[in-house]
Amino acid sequence: MNNKGLKRLTGIIPVALMALSVLFAGLVFFGPEGEPMASADGFEMMTVPQFTNTLMYWMYGLLGFTALVTVVLAIVKFAKNMMGNPKKSIKPLIVITGLALVFIVSWSLGSQEKLPIFGYDGTENEGFMAQFVDMFLYAIYAIFGLIILAIIGSRIYVKLK
Repeated sequence: MNNKGLKRLTGIIPVALMALSVLFAGLVFFGPEGEPMASADGFEMMTVPQFTNTLMYWMYGLLGFTALVTVVLAIVKFAKNMMGNPKKSIKPLIVITGLALVFIVSWSLGSQEKLPIFGYDGTENEGFMAQFVDMFLYAIYAIFGLIILAIIGSRIYVKLK
């Protein structure tokens, strides 16, 4: 594929993805309603848009595709750096190791206890899934805290420099 075709393709793909996202969101907000069901308090009836699952699966697909592309490009960049300059490829390994450490510690902090949810009788709120969700919550808290510390640290570093 020549350079001009690649530029056209990289211009068309984001527009197509955005158009599909807007279409699915429009179907949820302006499309037909699903079957009415009782709310958690049992008094008022509520309806869920019919295309909610479609939008959710579309978002899962986009998230998975983004994660896959990110990992593949990181591996390719690491391989190129390793061949050209091995010292330069150590920094990404340190970052990946630190991130893995955050997830391991977050997993160990997670609990498998059943979380009581009013109006929910399923089994996805205990055991592995409860610990999995806890892991992501703790990891997000830790990464958010590290980002705040990095912002403050970079400001202090610039002032002292």
